[in-house]
Amino acid sequence: MNLICGIDEAGRGPLAGPVTAAAVVLPPSFDRDRLDDSKKLSSSRRELAALELRRTTLYGLGWATHYEIDALNIHKATLLAMERAHDRLMRAVKFLLHGYAVASPAPRKSCRTTQPPNSRPAWNTLLPWGELNLPPLVLVDGIHPPCLEYQTRCVVGGDRLHPEIMAASILAKTARDRWMRAYSEIEPLYGYEQHKGYPTQKHKKLIAVHGISRVQRRSFRCV
Repeated sequence: MNLICGIDEAGRGPLAGPVTAAAVVLPPSFDRDRLDDSKKLSSSRRELAALELRRTTLYGLGWATHYEIDALNIHKATLLAMERAHDRLMRAVKFLLHGYAVASPAPRKSCRTTQPPNSRPAWNTLLPWGELNLPPLVLVDGIHPPCLEYQTRCVVGGDRLHPEIMAASILAKTARDRWMRAYSEIEPLYGYEQHKGYPTQKHKKLIAVHGISRVQRRSFRCV
């Protein structure tokens, strides 16, 4: 059985906040009909789909901060976020492939039981992990691949074609939106809970009135 990973990002275009990526593996039982490009889904449908994805899929999230975006540029920061998401996913996959079958040394008294990152223990029973073929095939939305150790294929418009990339786009978008809504409570003057940092006219006017926020991408033009 081949393992297919989908990767997509959210937050390339905003003037503020991080860029977020998700890497996702879908179990065969997942209802792919509920997936679509995250930009085509209403906010409520996107959140419902994300809830189901977080509950039943194996995934990893990766972030690059506004500082990293300014230091590297948005293109390199996006690829960095993708690499981090994929690394987190693969640590969970390897845990499921080996963590339950290989006897571990007796833990120290202060050690806590290790759980797979961004996954639930129930995933141990959802796939025949011993029959999976590694390395997996990685499908990335766009034309520029992140630097991974696994076979990677770029797909233009992949978030409209492949369920794994659709799932990644939904998880990345909803995770970043939650971050921006939470941050809006720290700097409420900028309305981040509404526009999520994208260059809307209202956002630009608020920047003109209040100056730049602490999560502003200073390498991006505000007007």
